[in-house]
Amino acid sequence: MKLTEYIEQRKIRRSDFAARVDVSESFLSRLLSGKRTPGARLIARIEEETGGDVAFRDWTLDGLGTSLRNGG
Repeated sequence: MKLTEYIEQRKIRRSDFAARVDVSESFLSRLLSGKRTPGARLIARIEEETGGDVAFRDWTLDGLGTSLRNGG
């Protein structure tokens, strides 16, 4: 699942989710728009916070980790 879908479906405020994964709201916005890519630690925090609904494989185009994009 894409992170944007997760946030929208659960009606979570972006500022709240950003705080939960320890990033700024502006960084989260850039992440969701595809202007930034997360590192492995942030992906792990997002996966933990979403209960696995947004997992590492969801950040890749082929499910193998070759391209990290998930935002929009």
